[in-house]
Amino acid sequence: MKESLYSLISLGLGIYFASSWEVSTKLNFGYQILLCMLVLIGVNLGMDQDIWAKLSKPSPKMLILPIGTLVGTVLGVILLWYFAPIYNLKEYFLVGSALGYYSLASSMMSGVVSKELVLAVFFTNLFRELLVMIFAGPISRIFGNLALINISASASDSCLPVISQYTDQKDSFVALLHGVVLSSLVPIFISLLIN
Repeated sequence: MKESLYSLISLGLGIYFASSWEVSTKLNFGYQILLCMLVLIGVNLGMDQDIWAKLSKPSPKMLILPIGTLVGTVLGVILLWYFAPIYNLKEYFLVGSALGYYSLASSMMSGVVSKELVLAVFFTNLFRELLVMIFAGPISRIFGNLALINISASASDSCLPVISQYTDQKDSFVALLHGVVLSSLVPIFISLLIN
């Protein structure tokens, strides 16, 4: 919950900075921010000394969960497009391709797609993460630990402490791996959809 509050404060500071001072509209830090985030993902992976040993013995859960998240996201995008066709299908897939990783997706799309779509990506995926943080207990109790892990790419970072609180150590590692796999796919999906 604290991480989401920091995200909202950061967003507010960014809006304040951009509206208070004359910031050139040609200034686009998206690519540099993307590179920094990818470095941080690598640091996150490198900090776990046992990760390579754990990766050498993958469980079926480790492979099935990211596929389930992707299938669920695709189905959700198609259903939303069918029942609320505000954007075209490609734009809906851009929103869904963030997989809950709102900061990376928003920075990658900034300056490439409309500001309205960037805001839709940001808030939709921020909401996806907030759902995990607020409703982790009931989700875990009603649907099980795997449902809690399966929600988004943020399972490897900001949601991991909450997920760890409601799951055991083994499922916490599965959540970490799930989030890393999905986080790695986000730039690939967005690049494919933008080009």
